[in-house]
Amino acid sequence: MIITGNKCKTCMHPDRAKIDENIIRGIVYSVISRKYDLSRDSIQRHAQNHIKGAIMAEEAKRAWDAASLIDECLEISLGSAKEARADRCYSAIGSIMNGPVKICELLTKTSDDNKADTGLMEMRLQLKMMRDKTSEETIE
Repeated sequence: MIITGNKCKTCMHPDRAKIDENIIRGIVYSVISRKYDLSRDSIQRHAQNHIKGAIMAEEAKRAWDAASLIDECLEISLGSAKEARADRCYSAIGSIMNGPVKICELLTKTSDDNKADTGLMEMRLQLKMMRDKTSEETIE
């Protein structure tokens, strides 16, 4: 007795290319089966036996696209965090620099050596604070 297998009804369907495309795109089998008047089981068997490679390739592409999107979001997020840190650092530098700038303005107007020495020591402290603040910001 010779046993002949049934031909795949989905493979024989006139809209097979559209059915394959829907399966690969991830459309639910029951939706495809109703649209093309095929059984859900026929669609599922066709997917498993005849276009599994194409489905796997599409899933791999989707996974790659998702991973790329996640990488891009991470880069944007990290970039935003770096920009925020830089803004805080520049803001701190600006507020700290006000002191030395004012001291320099006063020093250029005075002829008193004691005031000049005191001003230079104060400016040195202010600049040291600025250096320490920027070091803290880059360590975080």
